[in-house]
Amino acid sequence: MAQLQPAINAVVRRAHARSILGRLQGYRSVPFNVAGAFQTSGATYAWIGEGAPKNVGNLQYTAASLTIAKAAGIIVLSAELARLSDSDVAMRDDIERGLAEFLDQQFIDPTVVATTANPGSILNTAPSIGSAGT
Repeated sequence: MAQLQPAINAVVRRAHARSILGRLQGYRSVPFNVAGAFQTSGATYAWIGEGAPKNVGNLQYTAASLTIAKAAGIIVLSAELARLSDSDVAMRDDIERGLAEFLDQQFIDPTVVATTANPGSILNTAPSIGSAGT
């Protein structure tokens, strides 16, 4: 297993880079299983008239930790397919593509609820706004 770890890490890095989360910029990375302060609301902002009082707001924080979750898949190959010269490349490409697609779907599907085994979708508790048009 130790011999495979560099190859596994490379596939995971490439799959992450293909995913929505891997393409996001400007977010802060936090370690797993370490309690920290997370901002839950921001200050208040509004347009104001000349000489009018300004709105006052405060930041809200809560303590939380990010638990470890992992996604996995298994690919089964026949002996004949495994003997083909490009089967390892095809498997790697399929794992990268499939893992990125699965993680993207889980990340944005509002029906994905957080459990002890998996994180919830970023849209899980977001309000749903229906179309006003036809």
